[in-house]
Amino acid sequence: QYRLCERMKTTFCRPNHYDIIKDTTAHVETDRLLKFGMNLGYNSCTAGAKKIRELETSCGYNIPWTIVIRMDEHRLRENPESYDSVISQGEEMGIYTWMLYDRGQLQDILPLIQKHTDSAFIISL
Repeated sequence: QYRLCERMKTTFCRPNHYDIIKDTTAHVETDRLLKFGMNLGYNSCTAGAKKIRELETSCGYNIPWTIVIRMDEHRLRENPESYDSVISQGEEMGIYTWMLYDRGQLQDILPLIQKHTDSAFIISL
């Protein structure tokens, strides 16, 4: 745990990360930042965590707080409902943070994100 914290400190305290944060707060609409913060902070880390802990206790298995998905362009175009279903099932279990990796275009995954207004999405293109 100590090594993880030290690694995070060195990674996120670099000057360029401050520039990214500064740029984000200067160029992203306040409402969007607030919505992301509420989805990550409250839905995921508070209400979602409570639901996850209850399910873990009653079902006897671990549930992650974040799901990482490598998007498949072909599947996304041909069957976007498959991704929608995964996210919906996750939300039912209390998972509200999603990391999406996609080699395609942002506009391809926007409809999916717009359907799930209570979740926080971290996207890497």
